[in-house]
Formats: sequence, structure tokens, C-alpha cells
Amino acid sequence: VPLQQGSSLGTYAGMTASGGSLTKAKLRVNPPAVLAAQTVRIAPTSVENAGGSFDAKDLALLTNAVDRALCMGLIDRFKVVVASQPADLVV
Repeated sequence: VPLQQGSSLGTYAGMTASGGSLTKAKLRVNPPAVLAAQTVRIAPTSVENAGGSFDAKDLALLTNAVDRALCMGLIDRFKVVVASQPADLVV
């Protein structure tokens, strides 16, 4: 399925394809800023339930698992902060 550009970002300039074999994405990374970052805030995962294929309970389990996996993957490198605190990065 071709990757379709959304409208949620202010600019898509400088984004490049991720090259993933299972998923397609475009990303942009500023290496000096990422290397200097010390804190990260994890934005809650959201899933588009196309056609209502999944019930709310299953979607809640899925999004919780994704958020936990992100937290575990980031906690060794960054201090994870709550939504009300400022962060160097938002994932």
C-alpha cells in the first residue's frame, strides 16, 4: 500500500523514506538535537480502527502494549517525563 501523506505536520520538508520492509514511513532526524536530548515524553498511542474491526477493549490493550514498549526502549537513554512536563523530545 502506498504511503499517503497526512496533514498533521506543519511541514514535510526534508523527510526521507525509512526503507522498512514491513512498514512504510517517512522521517526526519536532527542528529545533534537527538544526541543532546535528555528527556522524552511519550504521546499516547492512537489507532485508527478502520471499519470497526476491533473492539475497544482490544484496542486499549494494543495501545497500552505499544506505549509500554516505547517506554522500555527509551528509559535506558532518556528520562521519561509525564505529559504536563516539558521534554526535549516527544515520541
